[in-house]
Amino acid sequence: LYTIISVTIASVFGLSTAASGFVMAVLVALGFEPLKNWLSKTTDSFLFKGEYKPQQLLEELTSRVSSTLNIKNIFSGIIELFDVAFHPSKQAILVAAADGKHFSLGEAEGFTSGDTIAVSFKKTHPIINFFKRHKEAVVFEEYDRRYADDPHGHADMKPFIRELSQHDLALYVPLHKQDKLIGLLLLGQKKSGDVYTNQDIQTLDIASAHLAVAIENARYYEQ
Repeated sequence: LYTIISVTIASVFGLSTAASGFVMAVLVALGFEPLKNWLSKTTDSFLFKGEYKPQQLLEELTSRVSSTLNIKNIFSGIIELFDVAFHPSKQAILVAAADGKHFSLGEAEGFTSGDTIAVSFKKTHPIINFFKRHKEAVVFEEYDRRYADDPHGHADMKPFIRELSQHDLALYVPLHKQDKLIGLLLLGQKKSGDVYTNQDIQTLDIASAHLAVAIENARYYEQ
């Protein structure tokens, strides 16, 4: 990114490589974050626009989760696959403990020390309680807008929405095996800046069922 900025400065102002390097050093020293952030977002919007094929993605997912009973390998394979397909800024998998009393972090990518993702949710946590009853994926912005504009309030939804807002995530996908909540797939905003489409959500809903079965099978094997 800094190389791109340096070359751009040199070409626009007709500066030598050394001179443009000096200008860059001064800008960095002054904390030239707005330009860096803008260029980063602009670059991401072009680099991460690639389309994926849902059927191909699901076939690859099935192949990966059926080829191993090592739960860590399952997690890392899914994270890698979804990174290529959806380009989320961050993603994580939360998994129910064997005793069912809490959900812990199985795998994560893209989170920083400043993020508020919990390492563990108790089974009574509002997010866990909600997804025990609902099998559909939740797009945070849609839920936030829907209930913020609801004149009747839906007081029972407020703790759930409040918790969702704490984690800077765009999409929550529950992992159910029949009526049992096995875990949660958490995805941040797309690096391209695009929203998650209906195709994305439908694909992830199908993928979640395969992933839930794979996690359960791996856990039985470990026991």
